[in-house]
Amino acid sequence: METDLPIFDWLTSIARENGTFHISDSARKVSTASRSIRWDNCFTVVPTPPAGPRFDLLVEAKPRLSPQLALELLPRLRANAGDAIPALCCPIISPRVAAMCREAQVSYFDADGNAYLRGPGFLLHVSGRPRQYHAELETTSDPFATKSSRIIRVLLS
Repeated sequence: METDLPIFDWLTSIARENGTFHISDSARKVSTASRSIRWDNCFTVVPTPPAGPRFDLLVEAKPRLSPQLALELLPRLRANAGDAIPALCCPIISPRVAAMCREAQVSYFDADGNAYLRGPGFLLHVSGRPRQYHAELETTSDPFATKSSRIIRVLLS
């Protein structure tokens, strides 16, 4: 799935705010040896001060993420990451989905700066950040909705 989410910007913003890591390299659209998942991005995370070795963070980005979708997706991400750290990125990650990610040992981050990044010798957990990102909701008008139907009924009478 092609996403236009500013994944790199979100992750570097988290790095700047926390000062615990920086990104030394990034690549878009990468495949692992199993090739069953085409990851949206791969970042090389370098903990600062050197609190552990650098590690690759393979990111799957989703414009929206429900607990049902996370339930399907998390085992697949974990199984196909190889030696890298799997991560899920979404504009807004709910507390329920965040808990599911932690249980599945999958890192995550969102546009508001909430994050759980776990690598060898490294752990960053930021939660409870207020929502600042407002995804553009796809609104479709239903001509048969309560208010709309009144107008239609008046026009047809």
